[in-house]
Amino acid sequence: MNISVARRSTIFAVVLVALVIGAWRTTQRLHAPLHAELRADSTEIGVRFGGEVYLAKIRFVFVNTTADTVSIAGCGGPPMPQVEKLVNGKWVAAYYPAYPACRTIPDFSLPSGATYRNEVDFMPGRRGGRTGPFLEVDSINGVYRLHWGLRTGSDAYAPGSRPVEAISNQFRMTLR
Repeated sequence: MNISVARRSTIFAVVLVALVIGAWRTTQRLHAPLHAELRADSTEIGVRFGGEVYLAKIRFVFVNTTADTVSIAGCGGPPMPQVEKLVNGKWVAAYYPAYPACRTIPDFSLPSGATYRNEVDFMPGRRGGRTGPFLEVDSINGVYRLHWGLRTGSDAYAPGSRPVEAISNQFRMTLR
C-alpha cells in the first residue's frame, strides 16, 4: 500500500510541475512584446557632414501587423524610431534625438492593418562638438537599423496595453 501512495504522489507531483510550467509559458507569451513591420526604404544611406552636425534622411514604412490599434506618446507629432548601429555584435543607440518634454493627447496611433510612411531626420552633432544631441558611436560608417517601441490601444499609457516592437531591416550608412 505504501508503494501505491508513493507512486500516486509522484504522478501528482509530475502533473503539478507540468501545469506550473504550462501556466508560466502562457504568462510569458502574454507579456512578450508583439511585433509589427518596419522597413527602411534603402539599404545604402549617404550621410553629409555640415560642419557641426551629420545629416541624413532615413525613409521608412511602418505597417501595423497586430490585431490592435498601436500608439506612442508624442508632442505635436509622432516620435520617430530610434536609429541603432551594430557595434561589436550589439545594437546601440547611434544618438538620442531631442524631443520636447510634453505629451499631446490623443497619442499618435495607427489602426490594425494601416501603413505609415515618414522619414527620420538623422542629425547628431559630432562628438566633442558644440551642437547636440551628440553622436554616441565612434564613427558614422557601419550597419544600422530602426527600432520603434509602441503600445497596443489608442492610449499608450492605458493599463493593460501591451508592448509592440518594430525592428527594421539592416542598412548601411556611409559618410560622404
